[in-house]
Amino acid sequence: SEIEAGLVAQNIYLNTVQEHLGTVAVGAFEDEGLSFLTGVERPLYLLPLGYPAR
Repeated sequence: SEIEAGLVAQNIYLNTVQEHLGTVAVGAFEDEGLSFLTGVERPLYLLPLGYPAR
């Protein structure tokens, strides 16, 4: 569900900060293309990980 996805995203945010990384929730993407690439039936978020700008 959307609520569970939000809770998972929150945990990812918290863990990335702990590991000195950064992330941002991306909700604007082409659903069909992402589904094809990832095999996820109904994607809700993208959470790219990386090093935050200093």
